[in-house]
Amino acid sequence: MSRFGVTNGSFSVAHNMVAPVVLALGTQAQREAFLVPMWRGDDVWCQLFSEPGAGSDLAGVATRAVRDGDEFVVNGQKVWTSHADRSQRGILLARSDPDVPKHRGLTYFLVDMDTPGIEVRVLKEMTGGIHFCEVFLTDVRIPASRVLGGEEQSGNGWRAAMHTLANERAMMGTAPTDDDVEKLFALARRAGRLDDPLVRVALADAWMGARIIDYFGYRARTALGRGEQPGPESSVVKLFYTNYLKRIASLAMELRGPEGMLAGEGDGAYFRHRFLYAPSLGIAGGTSEVQRTVIGDRVLGLPSEPRPDRDAPFRPATDGGR
Repeated sequence: MSRFGVTNGSFSVAHNMVAPVVLALGTQAQREAFLVPMWRGDDVWCQLFSEPGAGSDLAGVATRAVRDGDEFVVNGQKVWTSHADRSQRGILLARSDPDVPKHRGLTYFLVDMDTPGIEVRVLKEMTGGIHFCEVFLTDVRIPASRVLGGEEQSGNGWRAAMHTLANERAMMGTAPTDDDVEKLFALARRAGRLDDPLVRVALADAWMGARIIDYFGYRARTALGRGEQPGPESSVVKLFYTNYLKRIASLAMELRGPEGMLAGEGDGAYFRHRFLYAPSLGIAGGTSEVQRTVIGDRVLGLPSEPRPDRDAPFRPATDGGR
């Protein structure tokens, strides 16, 4: 891909999020069925996790999966699903047992997106692009063999979800940055601001941030090469990249001056898109507040946040005990 100057963006969910979890937790039959088409580029995958009422608190998903013989019948709604409109398959988190605490009773499915009952609607962003979708599931039948890890893993989806999210954060936090830095320097040069001491400090900060992200990426790839899975350090990477992108996008808008309010062309259009896109990174893949909580709990060893509903059954918390 590097040699031909192309990106694997459409396959990033498959390659960076689904493949690792299928390798780690899938059955041999699931590995054989899904991994080769995934790497060959036959299938685009999407992530059916977030819901209108469950984003940061992913354990609060309410989409129901009810066992019916050798199948599960799924009903619910997902949102902020990247490329659902062009995906052949998806990873789906649904609640199969509402009578146990919310972190238990979740099941992780590998689902075909052309299954009857799945409706996809695209969402237009303020960038002008269409990246996210909302997905409605109505009496969707999924074979029990599509439970990640096999039927006996029904109700154990939280572990698989956390594995997936750790890989997602590592993927988002190690995005390439060379284009950003090169374009920033070119923008400052055209604006005649290279001799401005404040701009020079900001450009140096951008260059250092890009190198830190590179080293985060080297560390992550080294760990994967040793067979290790991403841990809480992926939250450090993701949080750093979120703040980095906001800083460089704001710097670019400052360098453009009044032209920053216009669509522009070339680098101007590039950074306009980055500026409008940057706020979403504080939400996507887990909010920045969630990342700080993970870092505090699992990296720094700080006292955990109070979680009064952690051991309470999910159903009474959502329907008044009915």
